[in-house]
Amino acid sequence: MVTGATLSLVLIGVDASRVTRPRRTGTENYSLRVLGELLAEDQRHAYRLYLSQPLPKGLLPIGPRTSTRLIRLPRLWTHLGLSAEMLVSPPDVLFVPSHVLPLVTPARSVVVVYDVGHRFFPRAHTVPEWLYVEWAIRRHVRTATRLLTISEASKRDLVRLYRANPDRIAVPATDWPSATSCIWARSSRARTCRVWCALLPRRVCRRTRSSRWAA
Repeated sequence: MVTGATLSLVLIGVDASRVTRPRRTGTENYSLRVLGELLAEDQRHAYRLYLSQPLPKGLLPIGPRTSTRLIRLPRLWTHLGLSAEMLVSPPDVLFVPSHVLPLVTPARSVVVVYDVGHRFFPRAHTVPEWLYVEWAIRRHVRTATRLLTISEASKRDLVRLYRANPDRIAVPATDWPSATSCIWARSSRARTCRVWCALLPRRVCRRTRSSRWAA
């Protein structure tokens, strides 16, 4: 239970389009594990999952505060389909764990930028791929409310190469044990969610930091 803080219901929209792919790579598995942890542990807020394919039964723990939106669009799913949803019925926060922000975003958005490897290994990409990744990261730095990245090295790269505000970048603690601990960490006294300060308004984060929830 959170002490010293009152949190209102927040509708968190999640780009879950990658979790239904039949052959998941590292980023898709990351999305699946993170969503599984969030949906199982968070009993306070509501989630809306945006899907490109029907969600297989049992893949994620769907509770009464979790809804799904199936967007059937074979091409430009993010920039046309998801953008349309953001125009018609935007969530309070949009979380994109393994792709790019749509062209239309709500007032608050959180996106994972794993690294900027294309800047160091440009020959690993075609020219169109390189240009798209570069455009996406620059837009994330300019548009997203918070950036999540995998290491302090990646954070330094974002600050140095893209002039990102370091205060808007969250990095998981390296001593957390589980594969999903980039979002959730467990302590002896409370459950701590590192992504909350990305998802919630700063005034809420300041209050929760002084409570035992952030112990």
